[in-house]
Amino acid sequence: MEFFLLHLSQTKWVFVIVDLITEGLVLIDKRVKMINGALNGQEVFRFVVKVVPQTIEASLANARLRLSEIDWLMVHQANQRIIDCVVTKLEFPKDRVISNLGNYGNTSAASIPLALDEAVRSGYVKEGDTIMTVGFGAGLTWGSAIVRWR
Repeated sequence: MEFFLLHLSQTKWVFVIVDLITEGLVLIDKRVKMINGALNGQEVFRFVVKVVPQTIEASLANARLRLSEIDWLMVHQANQRIIDCVVTKLEFPKDRVISNLGNYGNTSAASIPLALDEAVRSGYVKEGDTIMTVGFGAGLTWGSAIVRWR
């Protein structure tokens, strides 16, 4: 687990803290079984809805922030059920969740940057807002970043 504090003064954003995690040294996490060469979707779902809230809580603790201090939550736009389950587990207000999954579907690794860009351009995200982003992907790696928009 590594934490970074970055300030990029030439841009409009500042990363407050980043938490990047992977378990194991193999491509696929051993806790999720493969079926006929493909990941078992139900196991991936269970894994992600367990790990994402834990990652959010750990990042908040390391940044010395409370969930109530987060203005916006952006979870990787892979699946609406995952987003809904994470939001419910965290008891985070649904109207403070940035999602464009319904418009574009799963845009893979571009989902968080695309959703953030759209939220900024539409005026939802404003200067000074704090955004919790959480991504997960191949091999069941996951990470989070708390961003203060400037």
